[in-house]
Amino acid sequence: MSYDRVEGRWKYVSMDTRFPAGIMPAWSFGGEEDGKISLLFEPLGFVGFGPEVEGRFTASDFIISRDGDNHEVAEQHFLQANGSGKQWLAVRYDYTRQQP
Repeated sequence: MSYDRVEGRWKYVSMDTRFPAGIMPAWSFGGEEDGKISLLFEPLGFVGFGPEVEGRFTASDFIISRDGDNHEVAEQHFLQANGSGKQWLAVRYDYTRQQP
């Protein structure tokens, strides 16, 4: 992840090995606000979980929050194009820096 000073926004690239999405670029619409960085991933065709193949369009975000120098939470939310308009928490990473 890096901040592009020319564009005034964060850029992030992820490579997910849990499903065949390949390289997943994301970017913000601006800088950090109130200890949060909000990124949007490039939409993808999500094949589904298990033996069922769905092939639905999926949008997702990635929100990184800091509440101090030693604690960060990163959450990824999914929104599938299934007509429900319902977004859900797909992944949550909670990082705490251990003191020596």
